[in-house]
Amino acid sequence: MDAEKLILELEQLLPKKSRLEEFLLSKLEEHFENPDKAKSKSYQSWIDELLGGPEQLRLQPAPPMPVGFPVNLMGVRYGQPKYALNEQGELIGLNLAALGLRNEQWEGIVKVLRRHDVRLRALNLSENHLTRLTPPPNVEALEVLDVSGNELEDVPVDVKKAGNEAILHWLQSKDKRPILEAKVMFIGDSEVGKTHLVEMLIHGKLTREITTTHGIELNQLKPAKSSEGDIRLNVWDLGGQHFMRSTHQFFFTERTLYVLVTVARTERQDLNYWLELVQKLGGGAPVLIAINKTDLDTHDLDRAALQRDYPNIVGFVRTAVYDNAGKDVNALETIEALQNEIHKLVSDKALMPGVFQLQRREWFDIKSALEGMESDFITYERYLELEGVKGLPEDEASTFLKQMSWLGTVVSFVDDPRLMDTHVINPRWLMDGVYGILNDPEIKERKKGCFAFDDLSRIFDQRRYPRARYNFLVGLMERFRLCYPARGTKNTFLIPTLFPDAEPEGVWDVENPMRFRLDYKQYPPDLFMTQFIVDHYQQIEDDKVWRSGVIIKDGNGCQALVRQSFRFNQIEIEVDGPENLRRSFLYNIITSFDKLHEPYEKLKVTRELPYKDHWLNFDHLIKYEQHNQPYFHPELGENIPVKEVLDGYRPTSIAERDDILKRMDQLEDNLHRRHDQTQEQLDHLLESQDGVKRILQNLEGGKIGEQQQREVMEEMMQVIKELAKQGKLQKSQVQEIENAPDLKSQFVLSIPLIPTILSYQTSFAWDWAKFRKKLCRIMT
Repeated sequence: MDAEKLILELEQLLPKKSRLEEFLLSKLEEHFENPDKAKSKSYQSWIDELLGGPEQLRLQPAPPMPVGFPVNLMGVRYGQPKYALNEQGELIGLNLAALGLRNEQWEGIVKVLRRHDVRLRALNLSENHLTRLTPPPNVEALEVLDVSGNELEDVPVDVKKAGNEAILHWLQSKDKRPILEAKVMFIGDSEVGKTHLVEMLIHGKLTREITTTHGIELNQLKPAKSSEGDIRLNVWDLGGQHFMRSTHQFFFTERTLYVLVTVARTERQDLNYWLELVQKLGGGAPVLIAINKTDLDTHDLDRAALQRDYPNIVGFVRTAVYDNAGKDVNALETIEALQNEIHKLVSDKALMPGVFQLQRREWFDIKSALEGMESDFITYERYLELEGVKGLPEDEASTFLKQMSWLGTVVSFVDDPRLMDTHVINPRWLMDGVYGILNDPEIKERKKGCFAFDDLSRIFDQRRYPRARYNFLVGLMERFRLCYPARGTKNTFLIPTLFPDAEPEGVWDVENPMRFRLDYKQYPPDLFMTQFIVDHYQQIEDDKVWRSGVIIKDGNGCQALVRQSFRFNQIEIEVDGPENLRRSFLYNIITSFDKLHEPYEKLKVTRELPYKDHWLNFDHLIKYEQHNQPYFHPELGENIPVKEVLDGYRPTSIAERDDILKRMDQLEDNLHRRHDQTQEQLDHLLESQDGVKRILQNLEGGKIGEQQQREVMEEMMQVIKELAKQGKLQKSQVQEIENAPDLKSQFVLSIPLIPTILSYQTSFAWDWAKFRKKLCRIMT
C-alpha cells in the first residue's frame, strides 16, 4: 500500500472548506439557542482561523501521545480529520468526525479503501450527516468505532441506543436476518367483544362459551405475508375491567400493533383512556380501531376528530361476530376485513420497522433459549450467563432482552429503575398468578382486596405455584405497587384497586386546609392514586383509605386528604397542620407524585394552586418569578403577587435555599467575567501534552494532596467509564486504571487521557466547566 498516495486520494473526497464552514455554523445553532452577537462573532473568528489556507482539507497524522493508538486518533476536533499508520506504513485508523460528511461522500471513501484493501482498526465518523452506515472493507478487523451524532436509518433503533460497541458488533455480523414477528394487542373496555373477535380470527367461528377475560390471554393469529417472508403474530387479549387498570402499565410496549375494540356509542373519555395509554406507555405505536357489534348498532365514531387528536390511529374497521341480514352484516366478511387490515399494517415496513429489523444469529439463539426455558422465571444474572448472552456487553444484552419483551417472549423491566433487577419471567406464569389473585371472588368481593398466603393455597395449583414461590410472586406485586403488607399481621396484604369505591362519611372535616391539585386532562389517574396509597401505606391514618382516596399523617401534627376526582381526571390534595410544617408535608406529597410520573415521558400533568376562587398554574408562577415578570390575570383583572403566592406554598427551607442559590449564581457570574481570560488560557493548556506534563510534575513534587487526587479521580473515573461505554475509550484502559494498586498509580495512568477526554465534551451531558476547573487547580 502506498500510504502517501492513498491519503492524497482520500483528501480529494473530503468536503471543501466552504461546505465545512456551513456545517460548523449549523453546529453553533445546535449548541447555543439564539447565540448573541458576541458569541457568533467569536465563533466565526475561530472558523476563519481554522479554515484559513488552501480550499482543500488535509488529513493530518494522529499526534503522538503516551497512551498511543487508538486514543490519539479518536478525539473529536471540528474540521480536523486525522489518520494513523502502523509500523509497516499501512493505514489502520481514520478520524473523519465533525466534517459534515454525507452518505455519498462516505461511500466514495469506502470504495477507495476497498480498492486498496485497507484494514482499519479504528474509525471515527461521529458528528456527521450520515443516514446510511456502509461498512468499510475488512470490517471484521475494526476494533473501535464511533458513529454517534448521526441520524442512521439502517441501524436498528435499539442497537443505536446500546451504543457504538453494539453497532460495531451488529455491523460485523454476517448472518443477519429480519425478525419477522410482531405483537398484536387487543385492548378496550370490558364486554366490547375483544375475545370473541380473537376467537373468530383464529378459528373462523366461536368454538367455546366466552366469559369476561380475567387478565390476558395469549395466542397466535394466522401469519401475515410480506416480501421478506411470513410474519408470526403473537396476539394478546387484555382484560378491560376497571380494577385491572393498575396492571396495564406492565404489558404496554413499543413495537406493538394495538387493536382498540369499541362500540359505536362509546363515551369519548373511555376511548381516550386507551389511546392515551398507548401514547404514554406504548411510545405512540400504531392503533387500529375495531368498531364492534355492528350487527346491533349501525352508528359510527367521529373518525376525523379521533385522528386529529391521535395521529397514531392508522385505520378503522367495522366488525361483528354474528350475522344480521336486516342490517346487511355478514360476520365472516367483517372478520376477514379485520384480518386483512392487521396483515396490511404489520407488513408495512414504514409503520412497523421493528418487524423487519435485521438481527444477528445470536439474537435468535437467545430467543429460542428463553422460549424453551423450563423455569417460569430466571434471575437477570442467570440470563447474562445464558449461551449467546455470555460475553456480550451488558448494554447489548439488556437491549436483546427489551426486544424479547416487546415481542412477548418474556416479561422483563430493564428500562424501569424500580424493577430492572427483577427476574426474566414467563409472561403467562406472571399474568396467571397476578390475575388469579385479583379475580378471586373471595378476595375481590368478600375481603375487599385483603388476602393472605392461605388464600393463595386455595387459589393456585400447588405444582405450578408451590408455597415456596408465594414470597416471590407477592414481592413482585409489591414492587409493581399493586399491594402492600397489612399492619400487625404476617403474610397478609392489601390491594388498593379492590378497596370499596365510596369515600367514608365524615372522614375529612377540616376548615381552611392548604389546597393543591394535579390535573391529568384526558388521562384518568387511577394508577397514580393506587400507587400513592401503596407508597404511603405506613402513613395511613386509622385505616382511612378507599379505592380513590386516603388520609395520611406525617407524625408532626399534619394530616392530608389525597383523593381522585373522577369527573375531571384530577387528584385533589388538602393539608392541615401548623403553617410551615404543612407546607413541607404538601411539598413531600407533590414530590411523591412527581416520582410516580417519571416513567411516563409523554404524560402532561398541570400542577395548580388556588387563588381567590381561581386555580393558577403552579409551574407558570415559578417561571414568572424566575424571569421577574408580572402576571396579569384577565378574569380577575389584576396582577398576581407571584412571590407572595408561591411563598405561601414553599417550605421555608426551600425558599431560603433558592434565595441563597440565586445569590451564589450572581457571585459566580461575576467571578466568571473576571477570570474568563485566565481560564481560557488554562483550558487551552489542559488540552495539550504540556498540561499533562505540568500535572505530573506537580504530582511528583508533592503539590497535589491525596484528598485532591481522590476528588479528581472519582470524577475522572465517571467520565472515563462513560466514554468507554460509548466506545470512545478502550475498556482495557479502564480496567488497567481500576486494577492499579493504589490511588497514585490510578492518577498517573488517568492524567495522560485528559486531552482525549476533553475532546469529547459534546458526547454526553456533564458539568464540564466544573470538571475543567478542578483539573486547572491541580495543573497550577
